[in-house]
Amino acid sequence: MPDPKELLRQLADAAIRAADPSVRVPPILPEPPKKAIVLGAGKASAAMARAIETAWPDTDLKGVVVTRYGYEVACDRVEIVLAAHPVPEQPASCGGVPGEALKQPGFRRCGAQGLEAMQPIADG
Repeated sequence: MPDPKELLRQLADAAIRAADPSVRVPPILPEPPKKAIVLGAGKASAAMARAIETAWPDTDLKGVVVTRYGYEVACDRVEIVLAAHPVPEQPASCGGVPGEALKQPGFRRCGAQGLEAMQPIADG
Protein backbone atom coordinates (compact mmCIF):
# COMPACT_ATOMS: atom_id res chain seq x y z
CA MET A 1 0.00 0.00 0.00
CA PRO A 2 1.38 3.45 -0.90
CA ASP A 3 2.40 5.92 1.76
CA PRO A 4 -0.70 8.07 2.53
CA LYS A 5 1.27 11.34 2.47
CA GLU A 6 2.82 10.44 -0.90
CA LEU A 7 -0.58 9.46 -2.29
CA LEU A 8 -2.09 12.78 -1.17
CA ARG A 9 0.87 14.66 -2.69
CA GLN A 10 0.37 12.83 -6.01
CA LEU A 11 -3.37 13.57 -5.97
CA ALA A 12 -2.75 17.26 -5.24
CA ASP A 13 -0.13 17.49 -8.01
CA ALA A 14 -2.52 15.84 -10.48
CA ALA A 15 -5.31 18.26 -9.54
CA ILE A 16 -3.04 21.27 -9.99
CA ARG A 17 -1.84 20.02 -13.40
CA ALA A 18 -5.45 19.39 -14.47
CA ALA A 19 -6.33 23.04 -13.73
CA ASP A 20 -3.18 24.58 -15.26
CA PRO A 21 -4.29 27.45 -17.57
CA SER A 22 -1.44 26.70 -20.00
CA VAL A 23 -3.03 23.28 -20.52
CA ARG A 24 -6.75 24.09 -20.13
CA VAL A 25 -7.12 27.40 -21.99
CA PRO A 26 -5.67 26.73 -25.48
CA PRO A 27 -8.05 23.88 -26.42
CA ILE A 28 -11.12 26.04 -25.75
CA LEU A 29 -9.95 29.10 -27.68
CA PRO A 30 -11.43 29.82 -31.11
CA GLU A 31 -9.23 30.25 -34.16
CA PRO A 32 -6.82 33.14 -33.59
CA PRO A 33 -8.35 36.46 -34.66
CA LYS A 34 -6.40 39.34 -36.19
CA LYS A 35 -7.05 41.49 -33.08
CA ALA A 36 -8.26 40.68 -29.59
CA ILE A 37 -8.69 42.35 -26.22
CA VAL A 38 -8.12 40.38 -23.03
CA LEU A 39 -9.87 41.52 -19.84
CA GLY A 40 -9.81 39.55 -16.66
CA ALA A 41 -9.86 39.48 -12.90
CA GLY A 42 -9.01 36.83 -10.37
CA LYS A 43 -6.10 34.78 -9.14
CA ALA A 44 -5.78 32.78 -12.38
CA SER A 45 -6.33 35.73 -14.72
CA ALA A 46 -2.63 36.45 -15.35
CA ALA A 47 -1.86 32.80 -16.09
CA MET A 48 -4.87 32.63 -18.40
CA ALA A 49 -3.75 35.81 -20.19
CA ARG A 50 -0.29 34.27 -20.67
CA ALA A 51 -1.88 31.12 -22.09
CA ILE A 52 -3.79 33.25 -24.62
CA GLU A 53 -0.63 35.14 -25.58
CA THR A 54 1.16 31.83 -26.16
CA ALA A 55 -1.72 30.30 -28.14
CA TRP A 56 -2.17 33.38 -30.34
CA PRO A 57 1.38 34.58 -31.10
CA ASP A 58 0.39 36.42 -34.29
CA THR A 59 -2.74 38.13 -32.94
CA ASP A 60 -2.65 41.87 -32.22
CA LEU A 61 -3.43 41.24 -28.57
CA LYS A 62 -3.79 43.83 -25.82
CA GLY A 63 -5.62 44.14 -22.55
CA VAL A 64 -5.47 44.23 -18.78
CA VAL A 65 -6.11 41.75 -16.00
CA VAL A 66 -6.25 42.30 -12.24
CA THR A 67 -4.85 39.58 -10.02
CA ARG A 68 -3.91 39.13 -6.40
CA TYR A 69 -0.37 39.81 -5.19
CA GLY A 70 1.68 36.65 -5.55
CA TYR A 71 -0.29 35.40 -8.58
CA GLU A 72 1.36 37.56 -11.22
CA VAL A 73 2.64 35.89 -14.40
CA ALA A 74 4.78 37.78 -16.90
CA CYS A 75 2.86 38.76 -20.02
CA ASP A 76 4.18 40.57 -23.06
CA ARG A 77 0.99 42.09 -24.47
CA VAL A 78 -1.46 42.09 -21.57
CA GLU A 79 -0.93 44.42 -18.62
CA ILE A 80 -1.02 42.77 -15.21
CA VAL A 81 -2.40 44.89 -12.36
CA LEU A 82 -1.82 43.62 -8.82
CA ALA A 83 -4.30 44.22 -6.01
CA ALA A 84 -4.95 43.08 -2.47
CA HIS A 85 -7.76 40.58 -1.90
CA PRO A 86 -10.50 40.44 -0.84
CA VAL A 87 -10.46 44.18 -0.14
CA PRO A 88 -8.28 46.19 -2.57
CA GLU A 89 -5.97 48.76 -1.05
CA GLN A 90 -6.20 52.41 -2.14
CA PRO A 91 -3.78 52.35 -5.12
CA ALA A 92 -5.33 49.21 -6.59
CA SER A 93 -8.88 50.44 -6.19
CA CYS A 94 -8.02 53.78 -7.83
CA GLY A 95 -9.91 55.67 -5.17
CA GLY A 96 -12.98 53.49 -5.62
CA VAL A 97 -13.59 54.23 -9.31
CA PRO A 98 -12.17 51.30 -11.32
CA GLY A 99 -15.58 50.62 -12.91
CA GLU A 100 -15.81 54.23 -14.07
CA ALA A 101 -12.27 54.07 -15.42
CA LEU A 102 -13.17 51.27 -17.80
CA LYS A 103 -15.98 53.39 -19.28
CA GLN A 104 -13.52 56.06 -20.40
CA PRO A 105 -11.95 56.10 -23.88
CA GLY A 106 -9.04 53.70 -23.67
CA PHE A 107 -8.35 51.80 -20.52
CA ARG A 108 -7.02 53.09 -17.24
CA ARG A 109 -4.67 51.38 -14.90
CA CYS A 110 -4.09 51.72 -11.22
CA GLY A 111 -0.71 52.89 -10.07
CA ALA A 112 0.89 54.18 -6.93
CA GLN A 113 -0.23 57.67 -7.91
CA GLY A 114 -3.86 56.65 -8.51
CA LEU A 115 -5.48 56.52 -11.93
CA GLU A 116 -3.11 56.80 -14.88
CA ALA A 117 -4.23 56.97 -18.50
CA MET A 118 -3.22 54.24 -20.91
CA GLN A 119 -3.27 54.34 -24.68
CA PRO A 120 -6.56 53.17 -26.23
CA ILE A 121 -6.27 49.47 -26.99
CA ALA A 122 -8.51 49.30 -30.05
CA ASP A 123 -8.60 51.32 -33.23
CA GLY A 124 -12.15 52.54 -33.63
